[in-house]
Amino acid sequence: MIKKILMISDNDITSSESLGVTKKLLGQYKAFNNLGYDTYHLCFKDRQGVLIHGEDTAVLVKPQVKMYLTYIKLLKKADKICKKNGIDMCYIRYPLADFAFMGMIKKLHKICKVVIEIPTYPYDNENIGNVSLITKFCFSQDKRNRFKLKNFVDLVVDIGEEKSIYGIPCVNIYNSIDLDAVKFCASNNKEVRPLHIISVALIRPDHRFDRLISGLYEYYKHKDKGEPDVVFDVVGNGVNDEKEKLMDLSEKYGLKEKVIFHGVKSGTDLDSLFENSHIAVSTFNADRENAGKTSVLKTREYCARGIPFVSSLYDISIPEDSDFCKIIDSCESPVNVREIIEYYSYIIAHPDIHDRMRKFAEENLTWEKQLKKVIAAIG
Repeated sequence: MIKKILMISDNDITSSESLGVTKKLLGQYKAFNNLGYDTYHLCFKDRQGVLIHGEDTAVLVKPQVKMYLTYIKLLKKADKICKKNGIDMCYIRYPLADFAFMGMIKKLHKICKVVIEIPTYPYDNENIGNVSLITKFCFSQDKRNRFKLKNFVDLVVDIGEEKSIYGIPCVNIYNSIDLDAVKFCASNNKEVRPLHIISVALIRPDHRFDRLISGLYEYYKHKDKGEPDVVFDVVGNGVNDEKEKLMDLSEKYGLKEKVIFHGVKSGTDLDSLFENSHIAVSTFNADRENAGKTSVLKTREYCARGIPFVSSLYDISIPEDSDFCKIIDSCESPVNVREIIEYYSYIIAHPDIHDRMRKFAEENLTWEKQLKKVIAAIG
C-alpha cells in the first residue's frame, strides 16, 4: 500500500527557463499531498540539489562547476532518502537513461515501486539541432540503456495513448494544472480592437509560430480599412535561437509593432497579459499525421483561465467537437488570420464559453484526478 512518495526531477524550480515544467512539478507535488500521501521532492533549487518536504527544504548538494555534476551527485542520494524515510513509491520525471539514472533505479527498485513519467514520447527528435555535448552524450547512453529499463521500472506514466513503452506497461494521463494557481480572467466578449492573440510557451521549432507571423504579413498586406488590427503577444523564451528567428522574421515583414515579444512573464504580469487577450495559441505544427494528438501544458492553462484557443493539433483530453478549441489546417502555408477573426466573432456570440472552459478544467484537468490513475495502476 502506497503511503509515502518521493518525486524525483532534474528541473530547477527557480529557473525562469522552465516555468511550465516547474508549475507542473509543483502541481503534482501538491496533488499527491492533497490525495493523502506524505510526499517528498528531490530536485534542484538555485542550482543546488535539494529535498523538499512540507515547509522544509534541505540542501543536499552544493552547486558544482557543471549542473550535470550536481545532477549526478543528487541522484546518488535517492536510495538513502528512500530507506531513511520509508518511501513506498518513487515518481520520477524521466531525464534520460544515462549511467547516473541507471545506477539510481537499479538501487531504488530493490526498495520501493519505481514509476517514471516520460513527458514526451517518442523523444529522439529532441536530440536534433543545436544541443549541448552533454545532451548528445546522454542521448547516446539512453539508446543503449532504454531497453534495460523494464528490469527496474514498474510503470511508465505516458502523457499520451501508448499501452507499453520499452516493454513496460503504461498508464495514460493528461497534463493537468493546479487550478488554485491559475486566475480565471475571461474576456468580457466586447468587440475590442486591436484583437490580441497570445501564446505562453517555451518556444520550440515545432510550434511553428512562423506560420502565424507569415499569416499576419499576408493579412496586413491585403487588410481592408474596416478590418481590425491584430496583435500577436509572444510570452516566453525560446529553445536555442528559435525566439531570435521569429524576431528576425517579424522585422523582415515590418511587423515589430504587431508581433510583441514579452519574454518570460509570471504572476500579475502574466495575468494582465491574459486579461488583455482575446484568443490564445497552442501550436501550428504542420505535420499532424506524424505529430498525432497533443497534451501540452499551456492548453490546460488556457482552459482554466477561460480563453479559447486555436491549434493545428487535436488534444487528447479535449473533445474533438469542442467549441473552445478551434482546429486550423495543419500544413506549411501561412495561417489564415481572417479565420481566427471569424472564430472570435463566434466567441462573442457565445458568452458562456469562458465559464464552460473553467468548469471543464475543474472536472477534467486537475492533477488530483490524473494522479489517482497512477496510484490505482501501481496497486
